[in-house]
Amino acid sequence: MPNILQLVANLFTFPYIAKNLSPHDFAIIGFFNSVQQLFAPLFSLALYNYYMVEYHNNGNEKNHNNLMNIILFLSILNIITTLVGLALITLYFKIASVYLPLLPFSIIVLLSNYFNIYRIFFLTKCKMEKKGKAYFFVYSIHALLSVGLAFLFVVPLKLGAEGRLGAILAANLIIGVITFTLVFSKFSFDLKIIKEALRICYPLAIVGMLNFPLREYDKILLERTNNVEEFALYNVASAIIRYFFIVGASLKQAFEPDIYKAVYQRNKKEIVVYIVSIASILFLINISFLLFSKDIISLLTGDKYTDAYKYTNILIWDAFLFTFINLLLAILIALKETKIILEIKITISIISLVALYFFVDKWNFFGAAYGRICVNIIFLILVIYSMMRKRFLRISKPQDNTPQ
Repeated sequence: MPNILQLVANLFTFPYIAKNLSPHDFAIIGFFNSVQQLFAPLFSLALYNYYMVEYHNNGNEKNHNNLMNIILFLSILNIITTLVGLALITLYFKIASVYLPLLPFSIIVLLSNYFNIYRIFFLTKCKMEKKGKAYFFVYSIHALLSVGLAFLFVVPLKLGAEGRLGAILAANLIIGVITFTLVFSKFSFDLKIIKEALRICYPLAIVGMLNFPLREYDKILLERTNNVEEFALYNVASAIIRYFFIVGASLKQAFEPDIYKAVYQRNKKEIVVYIVSIASILFLINISFLLFSKDIISLLTGDKYTDAYKYTNILIWDAFLFTFINLLLAILIALKETKIILEIKITISIISLVALYFFVDKWNFFGAAYGRICVNIIFLILVIYSMMRKRFLRISKPQDNTPQ
């Protein structure tokens, strides 16, 4: 699994990178990573879901035509998205009087999103076509390039936050150009494909934006505390917890085509097996980490940010709940019930905005960590309730309707 290679590379280089980043650097990295995640859904518009959902209904030529139409559309639209995004970030900095520097970081994260689209669609194509070697190669090269450039820019070249975020942009640019070249070939433009894709996926694009209150809003609130040292520890913890998000995402992505197929065939037993298996693996990983968390954080940060363990021990369960919830949402996506997902996300986003503001106001950094757990528990309850109310959990026995 390519994610394992990425984890190993990150674990090897993170101690050196952490030693060469100041608390101010970590504050910048954490804040602008949140900004990048806020805008990421606008660059993809979740249109890769249309390609995946329609894949088993079409032949190779039709699938290729769908893919190329979507990529061309996004390539043009995202030029506008980048410019508008820069204007909005600049406006927020002036209104909120953010003490962190605006440039060059805002440009770096927006361009990173732009070029990353091509990699995302190439990997999606590989997943659906069961081309494991191509998926492994491109994913691994991108991961190693990101880690290698980060190490080069931060450790020997001493570029700090600019180097860490710039490494992501450089890797996305290089791999983006390569994957676009590999995917591109003759196709016929069809506006109907774009219209249909937008009709199905626009709720998911909005859902992607609504992830911001769940995943990144805490850092925006914590930046306003002006406590750089503690904000750095929280961002170090978040950076380490990203490894657990990567593991969860890799397991979900590995089984996602099978989950889509099981839903298409109405195979309830297979769906349950996939979800329970992934959740069990992640639970065991979490327990193992908690037993030695302080020592692990000390090792990973070269004893510089050991106190970050107090936040990792909480946020690790946020990663677990996030993956489990997304497994359930994958079922709804496969059933094309995107509007149900939108309703849930709107509800939980409003709850998150209010709850995290309250938790951070009362208990600062610990409040942010525990607030994320509470919000995700409510999120999980809403998803299960919605599935039961709409009877999506009552999936009939498998049918012999696999497309030829």
